[in-house]
Amino acid sequence: MVISQVVGGLLILYVGYRTYTTEPDKSTQQAVNQEDTHKNLTRAGFEGFMISLLNPKIALFFLAIFSHFVSQNSGWLEICLMGL
Repeated sequence: MVISQVVGGLLILYVGYRTYTTEPDKSTQQAVNQEDTHKNLTRAGFEGFMISLLNPKIALFFLAIFSHFVSQNSGWLEICLMGL
């Protein structure tokens, strides 16, 4: 168990080191224009939202957290405010 944690930690450190020390390719950097960047960011935001909305683990996490704060007598306004 401890060995796998150490190996996993070393792998994360290696990937982080390679990420910061590797220089980006100049040809791909120049080919990307601002419109493509905006489309990519919009798509990434949408995909991230959908993943967080549809992921059952996240739903279970919030159910476990907020179940302590919502009572049976809670009104719709209180429940909606907690949801936001």
